[in-house]
Amino acid sequence: MPQGYWAEPPIQEAYYKDADKIPKDAVDEVAAATKANIPVNYRDPRVLNPTELLSRGSATALIHNSSSFGLSRSARTAV
Repeated sequence: MPQGYWAEPPIQEAYYKDADKIPKDAVDEVAAATKANIPVNYRDPRVLNPTELLSRGSATALIHNSSSFGLSRSARTAV
């Protein structure tokens, strides 16, 4: 039996509908950011849109989420 046969699919493939559009060299970073709950996906949280240009609003949300990465979810909403 091949190694990893029973392993779950990578988080980005299990979560994002458009995971096949994630560039191969960014897969590990997207997985880490997803586990940390950093990506912000307006309208449909299961669509990442990895090939679209980043808007100012999305950049602001990403900076906010990554800067509060160490805080618990309840601490982030209390700020």
